Amino acid sequence: MKQTHPISDRNGTHKAELRNNIILYSVDRLKRFGFIHVNEKNIFDDEVYKTYFFRILLEKLGDDIEQDALIKKMILEIQS
Repeated sequence: MKQTHPISDRNGTHKAELRNNIILYSVDRLKRFGFIHVNEKNIFDDEVYKTYFFRILLEKLGDDIEQDALIKKMILEIQS
């Protein structure tokens, strides 16, 4: 069985929570724009939602170095 270092586990959990918070923030913003059917899954799939999500992510760039790395990964995920 693979042994993991407790600090790396915490860091991975922190990154997952940060990613989830960014997604939830973006879903909330889109719902406020009137996109009532957006959710954590289709924000990555629907072309309209992806366009707005991309813009929200760009707005959040520069707030925090760690957050920026996650945002850049999510931008690549959207574009692929």
